[in-house]
Amino acid sequence: MTGRALWLALFAFQGNVTRATRRRIKAFSTLLAQARIMVVRTRLRAILYPVLLYALSGVAASYFIYTAVNGERGLKTKAEYKVQIAALRDNLTQLKTERTLWEHRITLMRSEAVDRDLLEEQARLKLDFVDPRDLVVFSKVSAKP
Repeated sequence: MTGRALWLALFAFQGNVTRATRRRIKAFSTLLAQARIMVVRTRLRAILYPVLLYALSGVAASYFIYTAVNGERGLKTKAEYKVQIAALRDNLTQLKTERTLWEHRITLMRSEAVDRDLLEEQARLKLDFVDPRDLVVFSKVSAKP
């Protein structure tokens, strides 16, 4: 039973219901209806605000966690960088050994003390020269596509 019907029943029971009383009852019932709507809205706000707050903070936290693991400077990228560093260090050691080899060959080619074997080897490579005492073996070279 609504508030208006309750008041009408109460006054009808007493037997003296006037127009002014009906207006008062109507105004009171509209106030009751508005109060119910306000109570419902307040309850909805009391429920929805914390839910929205937790949802937004959960989304923000999941974004930061995902970025910390998979981002540009995340944990997975750190492991990939370690693999790259190991490969580059191996390449560096190879280049250092090659450099020491070339430095040794350059010291042998200096004008103070020229190594005759090295000079002869370089001349043969550059000029395509073959000594008459050398044994030359021809082999079939397969054409690679």
